[in-house]
Amino acid sequence: MRKKELFKRLTAISMAAMMTLTMMPSYAFASDSAFSDGQKTWEEVSAEDAFSDGDVIADEPEEILEDSDDFQLAEPDAAYDEAEDAKTAAAAYLKTNYIDGTNKITSTGGANVVKSDDGLSYTVGLTTPSGSSISSLRLKTERSTSSYRSGWYINSKYVNWGSKKPSAPGSLGITRPTAEEGNQSFTATLRLFAADTSTDVINDATQAEAAALASQDFTITLVAAEKVYDYRLTLKVQDSDQKEITDADVKLEEMSYPFDTVSHESDGTYKMIKDMQYKLTVTRDGYNSYTEKFTFSGNPEKLEKTVTLSKTVIHAITFKVTDKDTGDVIPDVEVTVKKSGDWQPINGKNGSYSLVEGYKYTWSVSGVENYKNASDEFTVTKDEEILIQLTKEISTYKVTFKPTYLGQAVDNATVKVTHEEEDDYDEYETYTVEDKPANGVYSLRKGVEYTYTVKADGYKDATGTYTPSGNQVEIAYPVAMQKDVVIDPADQAKVDATVAQFNKELGALRPGYDKYKNINAFVEAKLASYTIDTAGIKVAVKSSDNTDVIGVDGVIHYIASQKPASNNINSVSLDVVFTFELNGAQADTDSTRVTVGWDRDHFSRKMAEEKDSLTWDMIKGNNTSQTEVESDLSLPQIMTDGAFYAWSQITWTSSDPTVISVEDATSIKVTEPVKGVIHAPAKDTEVTLTATFNANDTILNSYCGETVNAFTSCTKDFTVTVKGTNIAPPTEEELLAILDKYYTTDQFTDFINKNEVVDLNNCQADFSLPRYTRIKDENDHLVFNNGEITVTSENEAVTVNGYRTYVDGFYTKDITGDLVVTFTRENVTAVKRFPMTVKPLDASVLVDELAMMEQAKLHYFDGINDGRNTDKDSITGNLHPFQEMVLDENGNPKWIYSFTDRTGKGIIADDFFDDPWIMEGAGYNRFRSTNQRYINHDTLNVYPGETDTEITISSLLSSERYGVFAKKHPDNEALQKLYRQPVSVTVTVVGTKSAAEGLADLIQSTQEILDAMAEGQEPGQYPAGTKAKLQQALDTAKAAQVKENVTEEELRQAIRELKAAAAEAQDAQNVVTAAITVRLNQTPNQPGQLLSMTVAADTARSYGYEKPEEMKNKVAVVDVLYAIHKELYGTDFENDPGRYLAVNNTGKITTIFKAQNPNVSYLINDKYPMDASGNMTAAHNSVVNTGDQFSIFVYADTTGWTDKYLFFQDVPSSVEAGKEFAVTLKTYGYDSNWNTVELLVAGSTLTLENKATGEKTQAVTDENGSAVIKAEKAGSYRLYVSNAPYTYYAVAMKDIEVKAAEVPATPTEAPKPTVTPAPNPTEAPQPTKAPAKRGQVLVARAKAAKTSVALSWTKVNGAENYKIYGAKNNGKVKLLKAVSGTTRSWTQKKLKKGTTYKYYVAAFDSYGRITKSAVIYTNTTGGKKADIKKVTVNKKAFTLKKGKTATIKAKAIASKGTFKKYTSNIRYVSTNTSIATVSKKGVIKAKAKGKCYVYCYAQNGLYKKVKVTVK
Repeated sequence: MRKKELFKRLTAISMAAMMTLTMMPSYAFASDSAFSDGQKTWEEVSAEDAFSDGDVIADEPEEILEDSDDFQLAEPDAAYDEAEDAKTAAAAYLKTNYIDGTNKITSTGGANVVKSDDGLSYTVGLTTPSGSSISSLRLKTERSTSSYRSGWYINSKYVNWGSKKPSAPGSLGITRPTAEEGNQSFTATLRLFAADTSTDVINDATQAEAAALASQDFTITLVAAEKVYDYRLTLKVQDSDQKEITDADVKLEEMSYPFDTVSHESDGTYKMIKDMQYKLTVTRDGYNSYTEKFTFSGNPEKLEKTVTLSKTVIHAITFKVTDKDTGDVIPDVEVTVKKSGDWQPINGKNGSYSLVEGYKYTWSVSGVENYKNASDEFTVTKDEEILIQLTKEISTYKVTFKPTYLGQAVDNATVKVTHEEEDDYDEYETYTVEDKPANGVYSLRKGVEYTYTVKADGYKDATGTYTPSGNQVEIAYPVAMQKDVVIDPADQAKVDATVAQFNKELGALRPGYDKYKNINAFVEAKLASYTIDTAGIKVAVKSSDNTDVIGVDGVIHYIASQKPASNNINSVSLDVVFTFELNGAQADTDSTRVTVGWDRDHFSRKMAEEKDSLTWDMIKGNNTSQTEVESDLSLPQIMTDGAFYAWSQITWTSSDPTVISVEDATSIKVTEPVKGVIHAPAKDTEVTLTATFNANDTILNSYCGETVNAFTSCTKDFTVTVKGTNIAPPTEEELLAILDKYYTTDQFTDFINKNEVVDLNNCQADFSLPRYTRIKDENDHLVFNNGEITVTSENEAVTVNGYRTYVDGFYTKDITGDLVVTFTRENVTAVKRFPMTVKPLDASVLVDELAMMEQAKLHYFDGINDGRNTDKDSITGNLHPFQEMVLDENGNPKWIYSFTDRTGKGIIADDFFDDPWIMEGAGYNRFRSTNQRYINHDTLNVYPGETDTEITISSLLSSERYGVFAKKHPDNEALQKLYRQPVSVTVTVVGTKSAAEGLADLIQSTQEILDAMAEGQEPGQYPAGTKAKLQQALDTAKAAQVKENVTEEELRQAIRELKAAAAEAQDAQNVVTAAITVRLNQTPNQPGQLLSMTVAADTARSYGYEKPEEMKNKVAVVDVLYAIHKELYGTDFENDPGRYLAVNNTGKITTIFKAQNPNVSYLINDKYPMDASGNMTAAHNSVVNTGDQFSIFVYADTTGWTDKYLFFQDVPSSVEAGKEFAVTLKTYGYDSNWNTVELLVAGSTLTLENKATGEKTQAVTDENGSAVIKAEKAGSYRLYVSNAPYTYYAVAMKDIEVKAAEVPATPTEAPKPTVTPAPNPTEAPQPTKAPAKRGQVLVARAKAAKTSVALSWTKVNGAENYKIYGAKNNGKVKLLKAVSGTTRSWTQKKLKKGTTYKYYVAAFDSYGRITKSAVIYTNTTGGKKADIKKVTVNKKAFTLKKGKTATIKAKAIASKGTFKKYTSNIRYVSTNTSIATVSKKGVIKAKAKGKCYVYCYAQNGLYKKVKVTVK
């Protein structure tokens, strides 16, 4: 190649490379317009204009090309510095930078300035994409650093040059062509000049043309301006009879600023603006007002609009005010009614209000004693009574203390009641106030703890505390008294023994409504069933944690809610402590769970209400009159939208099914109506439809003994008249004639040989019935309608299944009987009988069938292999499940894989299960794999592992023709061999590694298993000798590994043998168990159950559920679920587990707690279960270990899923009486990237309750979710959340043992005054250290290097250690390091350069976590990612008066590179929110006198500290 040509090419390439390296075009813009190439936008702006407070400012990019040692062009030799070369290079440069690709010659208009495909033409639209007018053109020019200068030359009346010149055109104004002129085009010429060309030459058109190195003409077309229209609106107002109303008031308003009102012109029209939104209001006395908002599109130009006013219709509206919980009417309640938007109340007359149809009104109720105020909006549509339900809000209770002894009143008792009041002058001091009754009734405030003392002759004084609560204003509070008598030790022993026996009982007490109204009687009946002596022992309730359900008098208040629960939990579980008494000897039981179901009388009343609400309008379908029914009726099965909300399930019967038949509801959802199908009679016919309301089984509590029959049913009749056709129906004789003509024996054909007509007098094989819906007459018309023909058999050897008739020829004699064809049309029925004789089959038929079965068994592998793999020991690809096996003409197996190709006379893989619930739980139906990790059930898809793996595939084979009869003939041995015959084959899935590698890995993993084995009798241990046997197999494998000249097959055999030995050892392992705590929240906002149970790894298997192979001897969530259900439902669950719980083979829960498609979540140790890779696991592969807490809760909100799972953090299991301990309450939420994060829960009430006495202590969590609480007495306590700031939440619970306080030993001898022993710090008693203040501010910051990140953080008072957590940005955060409380920095090393990492730091003391920092993000250097290098603030200190505000203006400045935002640019936090708060925008608000600091920190934690002083 010539040097000259080479230089030309290098020049062009170099210029393109320079443009790429700079990453910026070689021209610049000024002013406020941006140039767009369709992808990126460049603007020349100042940093001060571009960035506001809180923004990230990137450093200015450095110049790359000037004086660069890395990229310079060699100077061309003088010999080649010719003009033609410069022009060639300039032309190439112009094409590359102005014509090719996405380059554009103008930055104006964005995508609405359209470039042609050849790059030489542009069309300038009217507006930019954002809607602004395009009124100028900014043409692309060369930068001062370019090798060229540029000039633009345009001569057009549509372009306004002004004083601007070709060398610097800047922004050129354009004059838009008018609509009449149409689009106009002009030529814009671009010329490129040498860099040293003078401006004068460029600006002189003549000189410029001669001096230009390159030139290009561009055609620019300006789109013409739109035509100006005179837009008008003509309005006509009329009434509903289309009579014009001329005196209506019309108001037309513009809906954009300045919201002008449009007045009509002299001709009555309104001038309109295109695309403007308007509000039109039309009013007239005696008519309802009309309001409409619309956008005037301008099409048509002259718009005519007609407004129709409807006359005012008045309706009578009344109100019924009831208690929301009980449904009882609240008398004498005043309801205030106002028109929406008005303040003036509307006067009613005798509780009735005359209101206008179509208008919106509001009602409000206030000032009703012990009820919350309420209000709502409603629209009047008809005369109606509006139901108002008020919610109880009791502030003062009327309480009578009732001393009782074993449920009997104690007379002549005296009662004293006191409570504590805070001292007005010292908030930490209280004084005792005695409460005085009025006629024995005390007025006690809600939530206040009262102390009562009851004295009575012959009884011990009874003292306790009582805190009024519940929804009943008047309360009779029983006080259990104890006789003051001498106790017989024998009586005490008898009571103690009975209590001990009672405490051993498992499961909840479940009294039945029909038999027990008092829980004491229920327990006494239970005691009577004991084998020990319990005679004479009386039972009384000592405490109940829900006296609204079980009072301390033992009375059971069964559930009487106004509607069933949305989560289908329609029972209440509570804890009750009982006292057993005999002749004054007493003992208390452990806290006992009691489950209470429906008040059945209340339930029946609700069913009756549903019955009363069922009307003709609800069932009429498309009919209008009950006396002229012509089309199908719509018969509801329930009276609500969902099965969980209905009291009743309705069944329908008809007095004349030939006229109205009720559709079979079996396959119809209960939420959908069934049809009352009309069969029009010849004459009008009266029919009675009866709706029977039975209890809705879905909402019953079967574990409380509730069945449908236990509730009273009710009925409602509807008598309707079905219109006749006045056409005589066909006669029976006519229908029979049709059958005789068209439904004949010659249409009965052999099921296999379709062309062979069956001999009904000598029938031995299955046959097909004629498809009657396809039978046509001589005119090619269909003879029968669908549903008119039914076929049944009166021959015991014949079974009809659809169009197939099964013929059982295995009786020992002829079986006779008719095949009955029933033809019904227009309620007339004709019957035709076909006599049949089934002849016994010759025994030889089974010989051939048995031979075929043996062939199927023998060649089972061939069937599932389908020639895909060389042999069963070399499986490398998918297997193929077959549909059928038959024998070919040579007697060899022929496998059929398509269902449509089945012959009906072969051997098939039969179903393993008859029950679909069991099948779904097992996860397979016809082909079972012993390990789905390698081969799937049923599909038989293969997934090789690293080493060879033996898998067994199994099926049950049946004769397709004869297997179905095996159940009917159990004594026929040959027939039994043709039905569900087990068959299996063990195949070897070839590993992906070589045999040598695979054996080495297997030896290592087996050695690890062996090393971890412990022999013994405990769960998880192995029987004696297991290790020695496995060691022997391991030694054999090792010998094969080192054998000289060992073959590949020998190594693979060694693998198979070692795997088998390891599997045998694993199978021998004692069943693993897990001793766990189960937290069960079935009802939102209420404490649930805490169950302690030991769950075995084979629990699910005992109910037919197959876990994955690797989970075989591990306790999984599914095992726990089965154990929970057994605990809750007992024998009912044992007898029918699928009704209560179903889990499919993917671990999805499809039924739980007897609810299908449930809405539940479960956690292990308050974490959603995940595997090591951070992927969610399911019920079948989530492991549960001893010591874990398994939590499961039911959602109440099944649309928005707003239920919050609450949990405690770092709560001790044992504390000392009288000493405070810290508690932190949390829940889960989401960050801005929808990552699950832990959230602190403030404002929640925590209750610490003595499980034996019911005594309670409460505390409220602060803004950091923390509270400090204590118990004064030793005992067993439960800590739970009794109130939280959420609509629905799962209550956190924790059992805590409170130990008696240690009392220092009293010295026996006072120390001598002359002796002063030296203090011994190792023996001196140490004071208990108070917990550090929760929620202190902790700010962490990161400084990144190329392969390390240095972290530091602010001090937290009282911190005993800090823990640093972190990960890559897309990874799961984990604990990286724990350091002492005096350490304030740590560096993580060996990181990857140019990578984003995230961290946070948490501070801890001996009570748990004190606080933690926000998550910070940083980027290691060495890549293209930028990081924050500096934070600035506008002021370092603020002084404010209380209530005033000020704003911090903070900026984060980034280093060079690409900056990615993961958080707000600046985050703010106050060190003391009681003094000053700060918003996320940096707004400080002064709260109280004092000083604090506000940290302003960037996403990597770099911060500035601002001092705030509040005066």
